[in-house]
This record gives sequence, structure tokens and C-alpha cells, in this order.
Amino acid sequence: MSKELVADQITVNAVNPGWTATSFGGRSTTSDKPAGMQDVGTGAAQIIKLASLPLDDSQTGTFTENAGTLPW
Repeated sequence: MSKELVADQITVNAVNPGWTATSFGGRSTTSDKPAGMQDVGTGAAQIIKLASLPLDDSQTGTFTENAGTLPW
């Protein structure tokens, strides 16, 4: 899909935000969160970064997580 849309200046990327403290991710009703769970801001950081990038052929068709872009 990313190769088809690059001519229209549309980037396509997939992001894994990681285990995030939300009602969907299993956040408890208390302020405590399980070890390893991140807050929403941290989970959203990579999504916001990719959505804010200018068109760049090297930044389309990627699968990314907070640790970086995966090589496949």
C-alpha cells in the first residue's frame, strides 16, 4: 500500500505503541500500574512522531515500535 500511495504524497506506517496503561490495555482502577506498563504519553510518542513527519520515501512502509523501526 505504501508503494501505491507514495506518488500521492501519502505515507503508510504501522506502529506498535507497546503495553500502555489504558482501559483496553488493562489499567486498574487505582493509580498503580503493573511493572512494564507505560503511560499513555509514552505509548503515543512514536505514533505522533510518524504522523508528524514530512513526506520522505524512507519513512513509509515501516513497522515501528518505541525502540525503533523493525527491519522487515
